[in-house]
Amino acid sequence: MTQNWLLELEKIMVQLRAPDGCPWDREQDHNTLKKYLIEECSEVLDAIDNKDPEELKDELGDLLMNIFFHAQIAQENNEFNIHDVARNISEKMIRRHPHVFADENAEHSEDVDRIWQEVKEKEKGKKDSILDGVPKHLPNLRKAQTIQKRAAKVGFDWEDWRGSFDKIYEELDELKVEIEQNNLTKAKEEFGDLMFSMANLARSLKFEADEALQYANNKFDKRFRQVEKQVKQSDKEWQEYSLEELDSIWNRIKENNV
Repeated sequence: MTQNWLLELEKIMVQLRAPDGCPWDREQDHNTLKKYLIEECSEVLDAIDNKDPEELKDELGDLLMNIFFHAQIAQENNEFNIHDVARNISEKMIRRHPHVFADENAEHSEDVDRIWQEVKEKEKGKKDSILDGVPKHLPNLRKAQTIQKRAAKVGFDWEDWRGSFDKIYEELDELKVEIEQNNLTKAKEEFGDLMFSMANLARSLKFEADEALQYANNKFDKRFRQVEKQVKQSDKEWQEYSLEELDSIWNRIKENNV
């Protein structure tokens, strides 16, 4: 008989939290585990980027363990258990996919999104604001685009990318004024407005601002490591290089499409 590893994981969590279990595991609660949930989600994303199935399998397991951990704590508090979690999401998926499990029709992803939102509204009731329910812990670039997408659904949006593009120049000028006046508190606010406008441009161009920034981070990381390598291979220390010389090395690396 094939072993049911989901049930086995449930038993493991019960044992870890038992009075004679692991002292560290017994000390945890929902709040202390939040940082680990964030870390595990990030590691899953890294594994996806690395296109490594074994790594992804491992990291998904760590994430699954966190879900079982939270469910076990809830069960001890007489709130719910892991089976309630599974049943809840199963019933929700069936309700929100009437085009699959009932007689609703959806030919395109836009139809699916419309149906999903309609069912969700029936479940949760009409919101006071279209922005209600945006997760407060969402990464801020993603949160900006989520807010913008919701506002766009009621027509609060530029006609095309040009509106977002022009707004960036407006915010950039305002930021420059505050920097020149040495008003750093206001400059911080204007910098945030600029980032929000940049995220809006990304949204209008149909890509994720956070993914674009991740690409830039990775590109800088790769090129800077090449600069480090060349400095280490030279007969000079970092402090002996001028910024112009380092820029020259950087530009040569850039020209080679690194």
